[in-house]
Amino acid sequence: MFRATVIASFALAIAAASVDHVVPNLIASPLRALPVGPPFANDHSHSALFIILGTLMLVSGVVSTVGLICFKFWARPLTVFSMLIGLPLYVLKGQFISSGYSEMFAQLANLFGGAVVALAYWSDVARRFNSAAA
Repeated sequence: MFRATVIASFALAIAAASVDHVVPNLIASPLRALPVGPPFANDHSHSALFIILGTLMLVSGVVSTVGLICFKFWARPLTVFSMLIGLPLYVLKGQFISSGYSEMFAQLANLFGGAVVALAYWSDVARRFNSAAA
């Protein structure tokens, strides 16, 4: 069940990031045209900090997901690191437009991600990670 929760969280995050690109009509055409114009005043998505943090989050997220599935002892703290490093990205990106489906998938991914962390640290699953460290 733990592995299914990890995979579901990862799949939902991918769905959240891609649904608006795969089905562009989910966003009204006048709103889809907005990001093509000049960047918003607080959009720092092209800054070095955003690129570094985004790369760190992406790499640590993928690696920690594989580690969680394999019950590697380092996967739990790496997962928390990935979640924490992603928080400033919301602020640096500024405003963005997404569909209700994208938001739904993102919320579910966050819920499942929280469940993964809770299970990995505070359930019977934690023993598998602790024995892997020994």
